[in-house]
Amino acid sequence: NVSIEGSPVVGVSVEGKYTFSDPDGDSEGDSLYRWYISSDGVSYEPIENQTERSLYLNETYQKKYIKFEVIPVDSAQMQGTPAQSDGVMIASKLANELFISPDGDDANEGTLEQPFKTLEGARDAIRSMKREGALPSGGMTVYLRGGEYLREKDFTLTAEDSGSEDCPITYRNYRDEAVTISGKHNIDYSKFTPIAEESMKNKLRSEAARSKVVVADLAAIGLEDFKPVVKSGMSASTEPLVFFDGEVCMLARYPNTETTAEWPKCYFSTKDPAYAGTQEGYSSRTNTGTPGTGFIVKYKDESVSSWTHNSEQWLLRGYLKYYWAPEIIPVTVDAERQFLRAKTESVYGVEDGTAGRPFQMMNVYEEIDQPGEWYIDTVNQKMYIYPSTDTPKDFYMSTLEENLISVSDASHITFRGLAMCGGQANGEYMKDCDNVVIDSCELSGFQSKAYRMEGGTGCGIRNSHVHHLGAGGMFFANNGDIVEQVRSNNFVTNCEI
Repeated sequence: NVSIEGSPVVGVSVEGKYTFSDPDGDSEGDSLYRWYISSDGVSYEPIENQTERSLYLNETYQKKYIKFEVIPVDSAQMQGTPAQSDGVMIASKLANELFISPDGDDANEGTLEQPFKTLEGARDAIRSMKREGALPSGGMTVYLRGGEYLREKDFTLTAEDSGSEDCPITYRNYRDEAVTISGKHNIDYSKFTPIAEESMKNKLRSEAARSKVVVADLAAIGLEDFKPVVKSGMSASTEPLVFFDGEVCMLARYPNTETTAEWPKCYFSTKDPAYAGTQEGYSSRTNTGTPGTGFIVKYKDESVSSWTHNSEQWLLRGYLKYYWAPEIIPVTVDAERQFLRAKTESVYGVEDGTAGRPFQMMNVYEEIDQPGEWYIDTVNQKMYIYPSTDTPKDFYMSTLEENLISVSDASHITFRGLAMCGGQANGEYMKDCDNVVIDSCELSGFQSKAYRMEGGTGCGIRNSHVHHLGAGGMFFANNGDIVEQVRSNNFVTNCEI
């Protein structure tokens, strides 16, 4: 069983393998090794001074054939019959680049002419090279050809995908080609038509909107599995981000302004009889060991009482206790008593008093009243939007539920010249990495953050544009050791946020 193990490529080492056996049962002694070379794979000659079990393949072996020979020697110094491996041809030095294209195939070789199709195709090829000791010196660059790479799951890199200081790994665009990695769902605007049902048209409070708002079946635009917007939270976008003609759209809401001084007020009071029946509400988080309860608040704005469509999916966004803590809570409306009842517990409850706390209502069909507002009717499986133009250059929704890219325990990896957009979590998530860098990229359209890093050293983002996010630009946690005064050397440099 004599063979040559390792990748027969210039620039790597191969090793002779065999199984030793002795008719007398003696163990192996100092067996003898020899390597042979051939230009045609037929006539072989010994290679001078190559008597070790391993052989480094330099440039002189390129396009030639080699064999490994072992002369078995047992512990009594008895020699057996020489045995040789089959001949193998030595390939040219490995290129230090791989290619991916939206039109590629992961069964290809990953060359410019035969590119892979997915990031995983290139990642797995690099893993194979590393296992065989065939990763070229100087590192590896994975070039993404121009186009959009739609993700249905996160692209994950772990310790086995690491480069090194002398052999880094880079994922980048090819030349100046525009590359987008996205967790979004592209929506076909041609499927939208004016509202035909008079009853639905007349529910819109804005007369101007009735002739402008358009509608499509969710199945026709690939969103039949859309989940209702019912999540609760603090300081974060709970709804998918929708982009239309390059601009982020707003979930239908009342009022439209972001100035809280112009919002209606809600009230909870333990002393004023005008607010009898209201309830503060509190959470199990702030009342440890006690089950949380939802609030009941009084409102006075008559607009709220006028709505009827899909009332079970309305959301309240308000500064209910503190002005640094906005909360988004699903509520029901008691129009007769002008009460808003929370379906879930809130984090801090409601401030007690008669001054009132500002609130805004979201996910309300009747309030589609300005360009860029949208609403999805999950009961009747329809999407509505008030378009800003009839010829949008793009129209999409963030749909990927995972991080777009997740990197953990990896080192010496760079992402360069890429646009990353669309997702319900983070753009890139790093944990306990070393020298993993985002450089000259654009990150946008994520419901959480563009970049989240926990632990690690020498990691960061530079020369990049970060915009249109649901819950912040970048987040760093557990960086360095504040007690021992050890720096992490993690960074954000020269970014527009």
